[in-house]
Amino acid sequence: MKYIQTYVDVFLKENIKQGLSELTKDFNNSISEMEKCMEQFQKGLKTCRNKHLDNTFILWNYAGFVNMCAMELKIHMKSAINSTNDWETRTHIKTAYLLIHGFYETYDKIQKDYCRLNYHQFLGDDYNNKLKTISSQVKEFRKSYLKYVSVIRNNYIAHLLPNVEEQIDMMERFQLSQTIEVLLKFGSILNRIGSLLKIEISFVINNLSIIK
Repeated sequence: MKYIQTYVDVFLKENIKQGLSELTKDFNNSISEMEKCMEQFQKGLKTCRNKHLDNTFILWNYAGFVNMCAMELKIHMKSAINSTNDWETRTHIKTAYLLIHGFYETYDKIQKDYCRLNYHQFLGDDYNNKLKTISSQVKEFRKSYLKYVSVIRNNYIAHLLPNVEEQIDMMERFQLSQTIEVLLKFGSILNRIGSLLKIEISFVINNLSIIK
């Protein structure tokens, strides 16, 4: 295979190789913590449903969705850096792109439900300004990368082009530097949303009696 690799790609690949053990350890720790969070979201959602806390359910569901996507992104990235050959690496990258596409397919509906809530109005201007900033970043990422991600999703993973030469050509043209840029930016967005929602959930838990 004649994989296209820029100087930056080679440099990044070598640095990942040198720090592989530590990177893998960091991924494992993060994934483990996120899995524990998913258990808490599961319990919280069940409580909301049993007590008919519909608005609180929407908030917990949004936060759980973001945590799940962030965890699965790290799983795909960990698998990619631990691959034994270039094709395997690119296969995990394709799966990560599928996750990004799926996030945006679901995000709009979840965000629409979330916008009906008014919990954030109790958290002050600084919090609400951060919400507006991250909303803009979600839109900017969509504008910058989703078209490319969708092409990969539609032609090379969710559906496969019948021409194998085109499949091979796509795999050869995957650039590590571009992939890292896309995945890190997406991961950063998820982390920022998750951090804000954690603040909002904490506020709701402490003030449930007056805002439910």
